[in-house]
Amino acid sequence: MASITDENANKLPIAAIVMFIAALVLAASNGAVMKQLSGNLPVLTIIWARYLVYLLIMLLFAVPYYGRAILKPPNMPLQLLRTGLMLIGTFCFITGVADMAFADAIAILYVYPFVIIVLSPIFLSERVSAAAWACVAAGFVGVLIVMRPSFDATGLPALFVLVAGIMLGCQLVLARFLVRAKSPLITSTFTALVIAAVTSLFVPFNWQPFTSFELALIAVMGTITAASQYLMLSAFSRAQAPMLAPISYTEIPAAAAIGVVAFGEFPDAIAWGGIALIITSGVVVARLSGAAMQPPRPRQPVP
Repeated sequence: MASITDENANKLPIAAIVMFIAALVLAASNGAVMKQLSGNLPVLTIIWARYLVYLLIMLLFAVPYYGRAILKPPNMPLQLLRTGLMLIGTFCFITGVADMAFADAIAILYVYPFVIIVLSPIFLSERVSAAAWACVAAGFVGVLIVMRPSFDATGLPALFVLVAGIMLGCQLVLARFLVRAKSPLITSTFTALVIAAVTSLFVPFNWQPFTSFELALIAVMGTITAASQYLMLSAFSRAQAPMLAPISYTEIPAAAAIGVVAFGEFPDAIAWGGIALIITSGVVVARLSGAAMQPPRPRQPVP
């Protein structure tokens, strides 16, 4: 896969932005599916089923290209750390969202762009512009306007979702580091393989038969996970994390639309104002960050 080079690092990565937005829309859809399943199935069973389907899909593409290389990805310790963070984050999100309003859970989950912004200069040596900081803050204000979380559930469910957001931010920073060295397809497939294997050890102790509707949701969930994870990793292989972090708020309009379809929740005028702020923040920071990374033009000699 393509990666950032000195030649193209100074250009606005349109392809990466499009991939990232598509991944976020799919992720929002997946969150709704997981919440639906959380009322019927044990959390570990949901995770196992999600990553098993995800794995089977990724193997169709990874094996012909890389063969056994998917079992020995580069930077194995970091690969395992990222996989562990993803497993913990998924477990915490499903556990928390089961006992919370979906809007409140998503609002708390959006701690992760701040995690990316804080960690990127430390671990990725990527410059965080003032525009990125400002637009992340503006985007978070937009999230609060759209979601207007009551934060009444300040107990264990909210804590679970907060931990999920922190884990998500950490694993995305690791993903950005890992895909510099190797194809996102290898990292994505390896992650699915490890999580499916680990959770399969616990499924027999929580097993219950699936209904036809649950099987359909599981198939959809696994397919969406595969597409979302691959697109997200591909995006992080083409663009710097601070540039993509503010654009992550694109998931909120997607969540609002899903809320209309799945839960009959139509955003009011205040919510649409927040959505406009979120979209504006993402577009502005992408343009400003791209301009900031352009090399300075040489000064003309003074006659």
